[in-house]
Amino acid sequence: MKNVFYLVLVNPHWNIRWMDSSNKTVADWTHYPQSSDRLAIFSPSPPFKCRLFLKLAGLWSMLQWIILAILGGVVVCAVFALYQKKKRRQESAVFSMVGRIMDVMKYHYKKSSTKKDLLPYLAIIHVRDMLIPPSERSVSLHANANAV
Repeated sequence: MKNVFYLVLVNPHWNIRWMDSSNKTVADWTHYPQSSDRLAIFSPSPPFKCRLFLKLAGLWSMLQWIILAILGGVVVCAVFALYQKKKRRQESAVFSMVGRIMDVMKYHYKKSSTKKDLLPYLAIIHVRDMLIPPSERSVSLHANANAV
Protein backbone atom coordinates (compact mmCIF):
# COMPACT_ATOMS: atom_id res chain seq x y z
CA MET A 1 0.00 0.00 0.00
CA LYS A 2 2.91 2.27 0.69
CA ASN A 3 4.10 1.78 -2.93
CA VAL A 4 0.69 2.76 -4.30
CA PHE A 5 0.71 5.85 -2.08
CA TYR A 6 4.18 6.70 -3.38
CA LEU A 7 3.13 6.26 -7.04
CA VAL A 8 0.06 8.46 -6.59
CA LEU A 9 2.09 11.25 -5.01
CA VAL A 10 4.93 11.04 -7.53
CA ASN A 11 2.60 11.09 -10.57
CA PRO A 12 0.23 14.04 -10.18
CA HIS A 13 -0.50 14.01 -13.93
CA TRP A 14 -2.56 10.86 -13.35
CA ASN A 15 -5.09 13.08 -11.54
CA ILE A 16 -5.51 10.48 -8.81
CA ARG A 17 -5.62 11.92 -5.29
CA TRP A 18 -5.16 10.18 -1.99
CA MET A 19 -7.96 11.23 0.37
CA ASP A 20 -7.85 10.76 4.11
CA SER A 21 -10.85 10.02 6.34
CA SER A 22 -11.79 13.71 6.54
CA ASN A 23 -11.93 13.93 2.68
CA LYS A 24 -8.83 16.10 2.47
CA THR A 25 -6.18 15.49 -0.12
CA VAL A 26 -3.00 14.04 1.30
CA ALA A 27 0.06 15.60 -0.26
CA ASP A 28 2.81 15.08 2.26
CA TRP A 29 5.19 12.19 2.49
CA THR A 30 4.84 11.76 6.22
CA HIS A 31 1.29 10.41 6.01
CA TYR A 32 1.03 6.67 6.37
CA PRO A 33 -1.97 5.17 4.50
CA GLN A 34 -4.84 4.19 6.82
CA SER A 35 -7.67 1.75 6.15
CA SER A 36 -10.15 4.66 6.08
CA ASP A 37 -8.21 6.42 3.28
CA ARG A 38 -9.45 6.23 -0.27
CA LEU A 39 -8.37 7.09 -3.79
CA ALA A 40 -10.26 9.73 -5.80
CA ILE A 41 -9.96 10.33 -9.51
CA PHE A 42 -10.38 13.91 -10.70
CA SER A 43 -11.09 14.07 -14.44
CA PRO A 44 -8.43 11.59 -15.46
CA SER A 45 -6.27 12.74 -18.31
CA PRO A 46 -4.01 10.13 -19.85
CA PRO A 47 -0.39 11.03 -20.48
CA PHE A 48 0.59 12.73 -23.72
CA LYS A 49 2.00 9.54 -25.25
CA CYS A 50 -1.27 7.71 -24.60
CA ARG A 51 -3.35 10.54 -26.03
CA LEU A 52 -1.08 10.72 -29.09
CA PHE A 53 -1.24 6.95 -29.61
CA LEU A 54 -5.06 6.97 -29.33
CA LYS A 55 -5.36 9.85 -31.82
CA LEU A 56 -3.00 8.15 -34.29
CA ALA A 57 -4.85 4.85 -33.94
CA GLY A 58 -8.14 6.63 -34.66
CA LEU A 59 -6.63 8.41 -37.66
CA TRP A 60 -5.19 5.13 -38.97
CA SER A 61 -8.59 3.46 -38.69
CA MET A 62 -10.25 6.37 -40.51
CA LEU A 63 -7.50 6.36 -43.14
CA GLN A 64 -8.08 2.65 -43.78
CA TRP A 65 -11.78 3.31 -44.42
CA ILE A 66 -10.95 6.23 -46.72
CA ILE A 67 -8.47 4.09 -48.69
CA LEU A 68 -11.02 1.29 -48.91
CA ALA A 69 -13.67 3.72 -50.19
CA ILE A 70 -11.27 5.15 -52.78
CA LEU A 71 -10.28 1.67 -53.98
CA GLY A 72 -13.94 0.69 -54.19
CA GLY A 73 -14.64 3.80 -56.26
CA VAL A 74 -11.73 3.03 -58.57
CA VAL A 75 -12.96 -0.55 -59.06
CA VAL A 76 -16.50 0.63 -59.80
CA CYS A 77 -15.19 3.21 -62.31
CA ALA A 78 -12.98 0.60 -63.99
CA VAL A 79 -15.85 -1.88 -64.31
CA PHE A 80 -18.09 0.86 -65.70
CA ALA A 81 -15.40 1.90 -68.21
CA LEU A 82 -15.01 -1.71 -69.36
CA TYR A 83 -18.78 -2.03 -69.72
CA GLN A 84 -18.94 1.17 -71.81
CA LYS A 85 -16.05 -0.02 -73.99
CA LYS A 86 -17.75 -3.38 -74.60
CA LYS A 87 -21.03 -1.65 -75.39
CA ARG A 88 -19.35 0.70 -77.91
CA ARG A 89 -17.57 -2.26 -79.50
CA GLN A 90 -20.89 -4.12 -79.86
CA GLU A 91 -22.58 -1.04 -81.35
CA SER A 92 -19.69 -0.62 -83.76
CA ALA A 93 -19.99 -4.27 -84.78
CA VAL A 94 -23.74 -3.86 -85.33
CA PHE A 95 -23.28 -0.73 -87.48
CA SER A 96 -20.53 -2.45 -89.44
CA MET A 97 -22.78 -5.44 -90.01
CA VAL A 98 -25.65 -3.16 -91.13
CA GLY A 99 -23.31 -1.48 -93.59
CA ARG A 100 -22.14 -4.83 -94.96
CA ILE A 101 -25.73 -6.09 -95.26
CA MET A 102 -26.72 -2.92 -97.11
CA ASP A 103 -23.77 -3.33 -99.49
CA VAL A 104 -24.76 -6.94 -100.24
CA MET A 105 -28.40 -5.91 -100.78
CA LYS A 106 -27.41 -3.04 -103.13
CA TYR A 107 -25.05 -5.28 -105.06
CA HIS A 108 -27.71 -7.98 -105.41
CA TYR A 109 -30.36 -5.44 -106.46
CA LYS A 110 -28.09 -4.01 -109.17
CA LYS A 111 -27.22 -7.49 -110.31
CA SER A 112 -30.93 -8.48 -110.39
CA SER A 113 -31.79 -5.42 -112.50
CA THR A 114 -29.42 -6.60 -115.24
CA LYS A 115 -30.25 -10.31 -114.94
CA LYS A 116 -33.95 -10.97 -115.12
CA ASP A 117 -33.70 -14.52 -113.72
CA LEU A 118 -32.57 -13.14 -110.25
CA LEU A 119 -35.18 -11.92 -107.78
CA PRO A 120 -34.59 -8.38 -106.40
CA TYR A 121 -34.60 -9.56 -102.79
CA LEU A 122 -32.55 -11.90 -100.61
CA ALA A 123 -33.37 -13.99 -97.55
CA ILE A 124 -31.83 -12.79 -94.31
CA ILE A 125 -30.23 -16.15 -93.62
CA HIS A 126 -28.70 -16.14 -97.09
CA VAL A 127 -27.17 -12.69 -96.46
CA ARG A 128 -25.81 -13.91 -93.16
CA ASP A 129 -24.30 -16.96 -94.84
CA MET A 130 -22.65 -14.73 -97.44
CA LEU A 131 -21.16 -12.31 -94.88
CA ILE A 132 -20.16 -14.53 -91.97
CA PRO A 133 -18.23 -17.77 -92.41
CA PRO A 134 -19.58 -20.72 -90.38
CA SER A 135 -16.58 -20.69 -88.00
CA GLU A 136 -17.33 -17.09 -86.93
CA ARG A 137 -21.12 -17.27 -86.63
CA SER A 138 -21.21 -18.02 -82.92
CA VAL A 139 -18.95 -15.03 -82.20
CA SER A 140 -20.89 -12.48 -84.25
CA LEU A 141 -24.37 -13.88 -83.59
CA HIS A 142 -25.30 -10.89 -81.39
CA ALA A 143 -24.21 -8.31 -83.99
CA ASN A 144 -26.05 -10.18 -86.75
CA ALA A 145 -29.27 -10.45 -84.71
CA ASN A 146 -29.23 -6.73 -83.86
CA ALA A 147 -28.34 -5.68 -87.39
CA VAL A 148 -31.27 -7.56 -88.87
